[in-house]
Amino acid sequence: MKLAGKAGKVGSWEFDVKTGNFWSSEEAMRQFTGESSEATCTLEDIDRYLVKKGSLKKSIEVMLKTGKNAEKEFEIDTDDGNRKG
Repeated sequence: MKLAGKAGKVGSWEFDVKTGNFWSSEEAMRQFTGESSEATCTLEDIDRYLVKKGSLKKSIEVMLKTGKNAEKEFEIDTDDGNRKG
């Protein structure tokens, strides 16, 4: 999975409903920060990168309310000033 994510430049995230925290894969962190390390972060940590602020929170609220899983893509501004998505 790591190799596939790196080759495809696709990161993954997991959301813990109980803590409200996210776990991110090495490739996800590389996409945001340029550094490759797994990390735990908050919604606020991620939201600062999103072009549409609050869009992730809204998507999570809809998923929790409807019980439907959804794959989403979000446009981000990275630490090095690039826009991705």
